[in-house]
Amino acid sequence: MRQFFPSKRTYLGVTEPLSTALPAESDLESSNKLRKTLEPWTLVPRDVEAKRDHALQIVESIFLQFVRQTCQRKNLAESLCLEAGGRLETFGSHRLGVDHKDSDIDVVCVGPKFVTREDFFSGMLTVLKDCPLVSAAVAITDAYVPVINLVLNGIEIDLVYTRLLHSKVQKSLNLLDDSIIEHLDDRCIRSLNGLRVAERILNLVPDIATFKTVLQFIKVWAKQRGLYSNILGFLGGVSWAIAVARVCQLYPNSSPNIIATKFFSTLLHWDWNTPILLQKIKDTDPFYTMYTAKPHLMPIITPAYPCMATTHNVSSSSFQIIQQEFKRGTVMTEMVALGKAAWADVLDPTDAFFGKYKNYIQLIVSSDSQDLQFKWSGLVESKIRQLAIKLELQEGIQLVHPFAHSFRKKAPCQSVEEASNACLGIYPASNVGSAPYPEIMSVYTTTFYIGLELAVSPTASMSSRGLDLSLLIQGFVAIVKGWESFKEEHMCIVVNKMKRYMLNFFFGFDP
Repeated sequence: MRQFFPSKRTYLGVTEPLSTALPAESDLESSNKLRKTLEPWTLVPRDVEAKRDHALQIVESIFLQFVRQTCQRKNLAESLCLEAGGRLETFGSHRLGVDHKDSDIDVVCVGPKFVTREDFFSGMLTVLKDCPLVSAAVAITDAYVPVINLVLNGIEIDLVYTRLLHSKVQKSLNLLDDSIIEHLDDRCIRSLNGLRVAERILNLVPDIATFKTVLQFIKVWAKQRGLYSNILGFLGGVSWAIAVARVCQLYPNSSPNIIATKFFSTLLHWDWNTPILLQKIKDTDPFYTMYTAKPHLMPIITPAYPCMATTHNVSSSSFQIIQQEFKRGTVMTEMVALGKAAWADVLDPTDAFFGKYKNYIQLIVSSDSQDLQFKWSGLVESKIRQLAIKLELQEGIQLVHPFAHSFRKKAPCQSVEEASNACLGIYPASNVGSAPYPEIMSVYTTTFYIGLELAVSPTASMSSRGLDLSLLIQGFVAIVKGWESFKEEHMCIVVNKMKRYMLNFFFGFDP
């Protein structure tokens, strides 16, 4: 429901709105064009939506049964086993209502005090793997927020777990009450806060429908322009959601086209000495105290207690790139307002990465198993930001741009030589697997790219060999190969320095 704000005296947020003007007829028309532009990304067919809902119902049933059986295994009274309950709640894009047909679904499983995290990441994982509808299930227990990634009936679902200090977890339990997280450990708090943050955001925007439309637009824009990746130093979904919500607060009565336009200009000129907040934060909040002790380049703070900084991965280079994109977005949306461009032009990815730089680093990560590749490529991806930071410090490099998308391939190979070549990014012909040479193995590859902008100096050119990255790259390879699960006979990583013209070999075009 829309809340109208007739004056600046009544408002949501930490400051007064910048404008309470109502939209004109032309704004409504422009907003309709914006929605139409989004349809290829945001329209979810009914059968896909039904399939996703059914997948969630199956996971919920499995989880409730798992909780009950875990309690029974621990010899608890039958009444406690039956009443222990459990909750399955979505968060992230699904909770905010801005996911699309290819989105994965973020889910928090909330269990009673009898079911520990160790129980969940061993027992629940085993039950999921035994389910015939589950084609993949991998636990990542050493992540900042431990997670089980699974694919159920073609639907990708990420499960996190929170153990409450309650003997019963029923539907009536208010998970948004701050007292619910008292005395929980940090990992449980982080796991539950995805839900709490999403609900708080929806309660702090003037109009949910407008917020959803603009957030969908900004998410598509960020993905098209290569800015949607917290792990690589850009912004993740919650950061973009909070930023959009703040602009909605500043223009509470505006239509989506105005909010989308103001989004870029507002963030371009934002004073980043001041964090983006949706509501005032308690001075006693432990996470806020931690943030003030170590300020970030681009602080965006969650609104649910305990608040958290969502942009701690933003580096000097990624901050510059984001600012450049805000500037481009400001120009493009102003052209849309003048009728000189369409909303689709704002989303155009053409000049976002490939062709933008003269020098690139290519990382080809490979293995001989799909499950192994998921873990191995994820490990390497989690370390790329650290490589980028070290590259930033290298003399002669002005800016480092990790590409926010990876390229995945499965290469069926008929010989050891073809498998070795696939690890180098040289893939076999399309007729692989046909008689008389059967496939002997498959190589799974994930390829990442980093763009480099070099300093304008005759001594800082890769072509003149003035920029030697060999030791830095060797150090990075040594770090990722130091992973406790690394197996030389099953896994490989190749890092190449590339010129722009060499991209033609891998993509079939010359940017």
